[in-house]
Amino acid sequence: MQAPLSRREQDEILIFGEVQESSSTGGVWYDDEYNPEEFLERMTRPPGPPGPEFHQKLEAERLMWELLSRSRTPRPEEAIRQAPYRDFHVAKALLEQSERSVRKFDLPEQSRDRARLAEEIAKLLETEDLAKSWAMQAHARCLQANAERLLRHWPEAEERFRSAQSLLVELSEGAVHAVYYQQLAALLEDQGRSAEATVLLTEAERLFREEEIGGRATECLIQLGFLYLQRNDPGRAMAPLVEAEQRLPSLFFELLSRVKLGQAMCLAAAGLQELAREVKAESLRFRQCIHKSEDRVKAEWLECRIAVHLGELDTAIPRLEAICRWFGWYEEPCYLGQLCLCSVDLAYAYALAGQLLERWPDLVREIARQPGAGEEVWPLGALWRFREAVVTQSRDPVEAAREAAAFIYRREKSLAGLAPPAGTS
Repeated sequence: MQAPLSRREQDEILIFGEVQESSSTGGVWYDDEYNPEEFLERMTRPPGPPGPEFHQKLEAERLMWELLSRSRTPRPEEAIRQAPYRDFHVAKALLEQSERSVRKFDLPEQSRDRARLAEEIAKLLETEDLAKSWAMQAHARCLQANAERLLRHWPEAEERFRSAQSLLVELSEGAVHAVYYQQLAALLEDQGRSAEATVLLTEAERLFREEEIGGRATECLIQLGFLYLQRNDPGRAMAPLVEAEQRLPSLFFELLSRVKLGQAMCLAAAGLQELAREVKAESLRFRQCIHKSEDRVKAEWLECRIAVHLGELDTAIPRLEAICRWFGWYEEPCYLGQLCLCSVDLAYAYALAGQLLERWPDLVREIARQPGAGEEVWPLGALWRFREAVVTQSRDPVEAAREAAAFIYRREKSLAGLAPPAGTS
């Protein structure tokens, strides 16, 4: 006899659905025109002889790892003063690894340290090529600022962005300016300054496109679409999301899932419910191919929000409850904000179902037991604001939920005096 499922196992089924048997393609969805023979031929085709750039990059990466693994004197900070580490190619390899540390592995401290080392190497090379050195230093400072943002170190993040700007104003506009715009936009979004963030993302997308860095340009379009959704402007959100879908290759499952769900939210907000349901269902084939649990949970959470807008409360409420518990399982400070935002969505669903007062104790209990929740006002304060607006003031739950979410987004104090973007007035 099979043992009964635990609460956690039951929640995972609610969030992700029943586990399906693997198909011959491993559950991966392909375009209708996908031809396995052609794909295999392309992947197994012998490459041409590697050029000098390939060997140069390989050697730079070898030197970088050799430098990072040094545990005896001279330490990395001292070793970079001499050849072979005092080299632009080694600095570039460090910048690439700094980006990878946060894009792939969620290691902001590591990203910051590698960017600092790259900046020091670039400083030592100013006499060889001043413009190239300054561009690398600016890039390194942007990466450090982004790492500080992810660590919620607001003053340090702003200081690093100001420092990067002091170099960028001396350089011709290019890819590093686009990096600055995109990453500064992320900081402004975290601080609740979405109007400023949309301006920066628009500029970043233009520059990335002009520099033929298509992947980063598409990322900016997706960020822009969701920023417009946060500002309750689904009409303007739809255009960048449609354009992003047209640019994305069909194997980019996570991004395509996010784009499709964003489009469904736009359609639901516009009252096109049947079309929204179709697009939401279409996103499922992409979501099923996302393997990282945290990314899949965020996609399913977005799907639940759309279901609430469509009035599908019977299915959305149990799944939102399961997602709240999922964030609560980890009892980590980094998940507290996610738990609070999901709880606002759940409170909104309860209000629409006429169950807010009945379910209120359970709603706040999960947040109250999280580490750090009792030390700040915002975790329970956001829900309390929602309850007062809906129950005491009889206000529209939509507006109340939007205000509660904005309160959470602004939970960290925004510091005044952030330098304007480089090249803007």
